[in-house]
Amino acid sequence: MIPEKRGFCREADELLGRNPDSTEASRLLHEIGSNIFSNVPFVMLLRGFITPLPHAPLLWLVLAMSSTFAGNLTMLGSVANLIVAQRAKNDCPLSFWAFLKVGIPSTLLTTVVGALLLWIYHVLHWA
Repeated sequence: MIPEKRGFCREADELLGRNPDSTEASRLLHEIGSNIFSNVPFVMLLRGFITPLPHAPLLWLVLAMSSTFAGNLTMLGSVANLIVAQRAKNDCPLSFWAFLKVGIPSTLLTTVVGALLLWIYHVLHWA
């Protein structure tokens, strides 16, 4: 028996559970959550929600793709981004907004291409 979920966890479960075929909704949830909570904690948070769903293998791939690409959106989205910004501060200072100017288009482009590939894999029953 799964324990009762509260707040954000319940809402995430409802979003994913009501329409398990909606990779777009889960991708968006993953990208936002990965930037709010960071990639690793957010993936750990969602693991209990994905496993029982009918299309869990596809959703695991969506989570892997979107949480990885989401780390490129903001400087805070990945610890690696913070390390680079810290190391580069003397030679080439990186501001949050300068990072975001590159992060938005690169994250959108890679995520759209990744979502398209995952959709093709799903249609061809490869995922």
